[in-house]
Amino acid sequence: MRPPPPASRAPRRALAFALLAGLALLPTRAALAQGTLEPVPRPAPQSLRPVRPSDPQSNLAREMLQAQQLMKRDPEAAHAQLEPLLARHPEHAELQYLVARACRLTGRLAPAERLLRSLRERYPEAQGYLGELALVLLRAGKDEEAKALLAELYRQGPPRAGSYEAAASLLLDQSRPDLVEAIYREGLLALPLADEGGRLRLVRRLLELYNLTDQPLHTLRLLAETSAQLKEPGLREALLDEGERFLAEAPEPARLLPLADSLAAGPSAPRLAPLLRQIYLAVGDHARFADEVLRAPQPAGARAHWLYGEGLRCLEDSDRGGPDAAARRRAAADRLFSAGLAEARTSPSLRAMLHYQLARLRLEEDAEARLRGTPPTPAATAALRALLADLRREQPGGEWATRALIDELHLLRDRLGEAAAADSLLRAWLLEPERGRSPIIEAALELELGENLLAAGRFAEAKGHYESLLRPERGGETQPGLIAWARFRSAELLLLAGDAQAAQDSLAALAETDPGAALANDALDLALLLAEAANWPESVRARLLAACQQEFGGDPAGAAALLLGFAAEYPEDEASPALLYRAGQLELRALRGAAALAAWLLLADRHPDDQRAPQALEQAARLALRLGDAPRARTLLARILAEHPDFRLRPSLRDLQDLLKENA
Repeated sequence: MRPPPPASRAPRRALAFALLAGLALLPTRAALAQGTLEPVPRPAPQSLRPVRPSDPQSNLAREMLQAQQLMKRDPEAAHAQLEPLLARHPEHAELQYLVARACRLTGRLAPAERLLRSLRERYPEAQGYLGELALVLLRAGKDEEAKALLAELYRQGPPRAGSYEAAASLLLDQSRPDLVEAIYREGLLALPLADEGGRLRLVRRLLELYNLTDQPLHTLRLLAETSAQLKEPGLREALLDEGERFLAEAPEPARLLPLADSLAAGPSAPRLAPLLRQIYLAVGDHARFADEVLRAPQPAGARAHWLYGEGLRCLEDSDRGGPDAAARRRAAADRLFSAGLAEARTSPSLRAMLHYQLARLRLEEDAEARLRGTPPTPAATAALRALLADLRREQPGGEWATRALIDELHLLRDRLGEAAAADSLLRAWLLEPERGRSPIIEAALELELGENLLAAGRFAEAKGHYESLLRPERGGETQPGLIAWARFRSAELLLLAGDAQAAQDSLAALAETDPGAALANDALDLALLLAEAANWPESVRARLLAACQQEFGGDPAGAAALLLGFAAEYPEDEASPALLYRAGQLELRALRGAAALAAWLLLADRHPDDQRAPQALEQAARLALRLGDAPRARTLLARILAEHPDFRLRPSLRDLQDLLKENA
């Protein structure tokens, strides 16, 4: 959970206060309908004679209505319109009320107070006048008298939740949340325990108030108190669900830990378990989160599926907290998926889902180890392949088996450089009689055939598979990701065939289909590089084409070496900055973190005035953070801000700043 930037909370809080006040006003209208709150009194009619259009009473009513509408837009003009009317009708109660309201809205507090006190004396039972007078007194700084008047709204008659909400809404309208908590608290003490619905309404209002005023500790205490008092399980569950959402927005969840630990050790721990899990997850204590999940009782038939869902929760916000936090997330999720797998004995589909998630965790660990320059041992790689193979054997006809196959193909082809082994595995699977068969599965496997051929340097054969996927009859609308990848590969093959302009146009069109997506960004980067390369000498373009051939053939590290060699040989050439930036991207794709970092820093050092220099520094800072070197990431961020001040406005840089704050 990431807290919002502090500056963003002020307008959000102002809007939320207005919404909260509007919600609290709803019971007031209901109370008026039930007769428990009296509307503004009207003088008794003098006669029942019909009113003609020229009747003075009709004219007065019309003018009052016009002034009331005008008051919403221009209180000052409404006041000017009402004053002459009051001079002609000094005893008219409704007119006095409207003038008093206009006075309050325009800051004329003394005449407003005088008129409303007069009305209160004439109509002591009218609560509408009472509320308006309380607002005037609040504006005048007479808080104690205002609070005493408002108390009459909810202390007369039997206690009702709506009466407390009505009084609180008046205070929220005046942006005085500091006076609201006491009203709700008094209501909770006054309402009988049997009125669980009314008590729940007031508790929800308090939760909203604490959320708006950033008091998560108050939220947690209130939930602990109230959940013990509610006897109806449905109401208690609804309250805890709502409280969990509020706690998820806490800007500094670490402040909740001492109280959470105290509650976890007490008798209320089972009841408050959902809240405690949310807190431990928010502060990044994934081990405690997993402890609470494994301890929580669940129906036997639903437990495995629940463990699967909680394991996925562990993996949310996976880019937060650096490599140590990522490792903790994976370890906790591994415990939950493993426990779920042990429980899911009678559900093959659920077992496959859990099995696959465990394999994905191992694949992520493998990638991070390679990125840090510490590749897994052959034994670890063999264990990972065995895990994927077990999943294929366990449920060969299922979707998860196909996913496991594709993941193993990527492992063999892209990380281990064993394109031939990947091709053999895929062709054997195509002959498997029990394997899954559907249009999407067949398309995914055909794409992998093309990828294997591309990695083997058999470009013409690979092209046939990509073109097959792009045929209209393949139903591309149901598999946009596969189609986009086939389009990307087809554009790359156009480049290798010597048609750089067609490749550039195809990549630019692909980038526009899903702006911001990873593949679209890759397409845009390559399209921009080709556009720039059109002005380079033929020898430089030939070097770029040779690098592309190695990259598309599954050797991004070799491609990066070609580009870095040119930049080292011709450091002042106009193509060097672009080739250095591309080399960094290729090294990252090859999971060579240190080499990628070096390429981007070389660009920033050697070509500080190039437009790519701040982008290279940003990519280097992100990579340093991913590699666990937060101090270096902060140094690089400071360098960006010092050397490229205009770059600070980029949303991606603000996101990087937030990431570094979380890793402080």
